[in-house]
Amino acid sequence: MHSSGWWVTVAAVCALLVAGCTGPNEEPEAGAPTSSTVTVPDLAGSPQRGTCWNVAADDLAADPRFDDSPKVSCTQPHTTQTAGTIIVLEPTVAAAKTLDNDCWEHARTIIGVDLDHWIPWTVLMFLPNKQQIADGAKWVRCDVGIPARITGDEQVSVTRSVESAALDPPADLWGCTFRSPLEWTRRTWHE
Repeated sequence: MHSSGWWVTVAAVCALLVAGCTGPNEEPEAGAPTSSTVTVPDLAGSPQRGTCWNVAADDLAADPRFDDSPKVSCTQPHTTQTAGTIIVLEPTVAAAKTLDNDCWEHARTIIGVDLDHWIPWTVLMFLPNKQQIADGAKWVRCDVGIPARITGDEQVSVTRSVESAALDPPADLWGCTFRSPLEWTRRTWHE
């Protein structure tokens, strides 16, 4: 190919590319489908951060599980509080198990745990109940609970929100430390 033929070919390709990128700017008709083919489920109807639940003691051992526990006011006795909700493609136990670290981070953040602030806490994951799944729910609920003991699945029933509880731990959340966790944490980390 002669050098002039090469330039003509390059110019023609560039002209086609520019024409394709700058074609007529028409607005889609109202109700017309968009070019996006990815549908992302939203969190509509999912539990909000801070929601408190009265999960039965027997149901706390299975984690993650499909949950139909009643929502309650955080001033009423409850065993868990929602730290966050994560969208999943399919609400299955297998999908929930892949979110351990994400749920841990949601729980740690809502309770305020860091190197200087701590209370006994645990992360619990719940899937929508069967009716919510039939209605299209696709989320995993990440809850935080206060364990009654170092081992076992029993959670303390509390009548307060645990939001930021590690920053200024109330005596009823000190757990097995028998003194302020802040005092214990500072002594442990700063000695």
